Amino acid sequence: MSEHSNSLQNNFFNWLGGRTSAAQLSELFFAYPEIEKFAQQIGILKEPLFKTKNLLAISLVKKMVETHPTFHSLYKKKLRKMSEAINFYYTYLCEQATQNKVKQVDIDSISKPVYENSDNVTYFHTDSQPISLSYFEDLQPIDNGWPQLYEKLMQCLYEDYPDTIEKMGKSADTNAFFSSDASHLSRPIALSDKLYLEMNITTSQIGKVLQKTLDECLVDYENIVVQYRNN
Repeated sequence: MSEHSNSLQNNFFNWLGGRTSAAQLSELFFAYPEIEKFAQQIGILKEPLFKTKNLLAISLVKKMVETHPTFHSLYKKKLRKMSEAINFYYTYLCEQATQNKVKQVDIDSISKPVYENSDNVTYFHTDSQPISLSYFEDLQPIDNGWPQLYEKLMQCLYEDYPDTIEKMGKSADTNAFFSSDASHLSRPIALSDKLYLEMNITTSQIGKVLQKTLDECLVDYENIVVQYRNN
């Protein structure tokens, strides 16, 4: 763990100090570097633990502490304290996320109206911005809105289900969004040298195309987790 203090770490330990005794706090303090070291070794953490505040990332660290057999073998005498330590940090981040209004949404909700009458339709995506995407627990930050999330998720799906998505490019229902010929699209990006994805679409269309693609690839929506923040 980095020796340099940061505001997240300081704020967390101030919060933790109000919930534990001095002896407990000392024991927990020494658990975090070992959790961080193992999580970085197996690739779960890319950044130091106390520079990671994404709930999806920390939930994977929590799962590691609870279930990873090598971690259990190495720290079998400290498992209770390790579990207690990561659960405290996860709880702290959950409280912070609630205060900052970070939420999760299912893919099938992106294009649904949340308010509708005869004069106006307001969609979920109109007042929100995605901040991360988890695809089968592979966490990716999103910092450029719904189009970036769309591009990243489509790249993940194409990597795993190329034949299915290439067939969609030949279907009348979806060939406006996929094509083997870039000149047929107004703003194409390459998924491969065989298929291009149309990026000149609305966010409502993004939600619908993602749903259709997940359904065609037989991917359960629960394997895709999007965190977002209201504008």
